[in-house]
Amino acid sequence: MIINKRLKHLLYNKINYYIFLCLFLLIFVVLSSLPKTCNNKIIEYYNDFFAMYSVTFILIPLFLIFFIYNDYIYENTMAIVRFKNKKTLIFNRAITLLLDSIIFLIACLLTFFIFCMIWCVKGITLNFLLHLFITSILHWLGLSLFGLVFYTARYVFKSRLTGFCIILSLFVIEFLSFTGLIPVKISIVLNSSFIAGLLSENGVYSLALHYAIDLFLKIVVLFCIGLFFIDNMELKENCNEAK
Repeated sequence: MIINKRLKHLLYNKINYYIFLCLFLLIFVVLSSLPKTCNNKIIEYYNDFFAMYSVTFILIPLFLIFFIYNDYIYENTMAIVRFKNKKTLIFNRAITLLLDSIIFLIACLLTFFIFCMIWCVKGITLNFLLHLFITSILHWLGLSLFGLVFYTARYVFKSRLTGFCIILSLFVIEFLSFTGLIPVKISIVLNSSFIAGLLSENGVYSLALHYAIDLFLKIVVLFCIGLFFIDNMELKENCNEAK
């Protein structure tokens, strides 16, 4: 039921078509710039695209725009009234976030595979499919964590702009750490969800599992923090009404 409603909403929201057009152009430009030889395998193109910090520097903000614009449905007064309390609203938003992350990731993968088919890229093996499965889980958890950070910041500071800026700040800090401009090695989301997942290509599946657990625990902790703040907000609102 939630999936059907979400898909209908995404189809009717025109901004999504522009977002996916930008995604299409991004993948086309990046893959077109990669050297092409008869020995190139699909896993090389996959790693070159999804593990480039310069690509994620565009991909993540694009996801945030997609996520934030489609989240406005929960700001509608009629939508809020349908839920019994803010906790129910948050749980529905969390489910929607997971769905949006999957939809955005599927759009990325479909576009990637379409271009690979056009350029006759070979090398789809069982090892690649296993690698794809592992890294896709890490990507999904990473996107979901970014969205959850936005939700938490949005409720704590009561500002969408503040939530967006906090996510970009975390992203930039990790990016600068990777480039060496910050001497300290910082791993928040990007390294775990996009870069570290490539280790599974070399059979280091245990390390990929470690990063998956790390991302999952961060999601659980952040979700609990969000519920804690919502409880406090509801308590304050009830006290104000009592006065």
